[in-house]
Amino acid sequence: MKGIVLAITILLALFSSGCWDARDLGKTEIAIVSAHDLVREEEKTKEQDQVMISFLIPVMDKDAKEKSRIIKAAGETVGDARAVRANRYSTVTVTEIKSTLLGESLARQGLSDTLEVLYRNPFLSYQDNLAVVEGNAGEVLKPKTTVNIGETINCLLEEIPEQNFVPRVTLADFRKDVLNYGRNPVLPVLAKMGENGVEISGLAVFKKDRMVGKFDQNQMKYLTFLRGEKAHGVITYLLPGTEDVYVTLSGANSRKVDVELTEDKAYINIDIFLIADIIEVQKNYMFNENMERFQLTKEGAQDYIVSRCGEVLAYLQNDYQVDALNIGAAARARYGKEIELLDWDRLFAGSDINVNAHVKIRNYGAIE
Repeated sequence: MKGIVLAITILLALFSSGCWDARDLGKTEIAIVSAHDLVREEEKTKEQDQVMISFLIPVMDKDAKEKSRIIKAAGETVGDARAVRANRYSTVTVTEIKSTLLGESLARQGLSDTLEVLYRNPFLSYQDNLAVVEGNAGEVLKPKTTVNIGETINCLLEEIPEQNFVPRVTLADFRKDVLNYGRNPVLPVLAKMGENGVEISGLAVFKKDRMVGKFDQNQMKYLTFLRGEKAHGVITYLLPGTEDVYVTLSGANSRKVDVELTEDKAYINIDIFLIADIIEVQKNYMFNENMERFQLTKEGAQDYIVSRCGEVLAYLQNDYQVDALNIGAAARARYGKEIELLDWDRLFAGSDINVNAHVKIRNYGAIE
């Protein structure tokens, strides 16, 4: 079915272009994912090459051994590399790219030049997904014999708000956080998983367009809680007063923020809300009408969330010294444009932050 949809897309692209003939139909190929990296020495075609762009193209032949292929182009700038691609592979269209991947070394160097080209490209959508890749972004696109890795990546990045409290981030989202006072972006981090797979391994933290750190799978959901980006997922914690009873909750989050500014300090209060169901309790731990157990489970979840959020805040304030929670935007909304004279990230790093968690358990699995 997906192959039929993609074939129809090709036909529509051709008929609407105003410049085609019978020979074009068999030659046109559609890229669905792009990857941007700093060029490796062995990949340079010219001494001045700095960046490498890889494009993943699904193979439509159902009998083909490989389900996708990659074309690459290196250049001194992103625009130069794209021009090289257009000159060498004129039959490849980029209008259907849904995800842009960024190598970690490129992200840590800074993405201003890369993003400037992406923002201005009329063939790309502001709703395209963005993600960082551990190591080289092009490596996760390598042709697979059993799966179309491009479709896997696109689906993964589209659906992540429904999985494990990870935000979906688009080109528009990233641009908004880079350009506006008191905001800094985060991006999902992808990593290879075995020979044929890819997974979300964490969240990358940025100071405007430059990556400054990342949180792993166990930490990323609590960064999402603190940022207030609505998502769904699960948390698992040890029930207070027990040694081996673990509880798993599945639910959705939200956030409320209050900011008080003095002359040289910010006082921040963050209320995190989680509406969830208990989906697993180990050791046959039953609730039934035992409200004391139920209350203990709820308080245990709240204490656990506050504790894990405290770990994330310690990294943000002490190690990264960046407001990845976008608290500065709330401060500006309250105090006006005048606070833009302040170095908000510095102020955030020295602020007093209080976190409260409010958990509402809808279904605790009572047996009548």
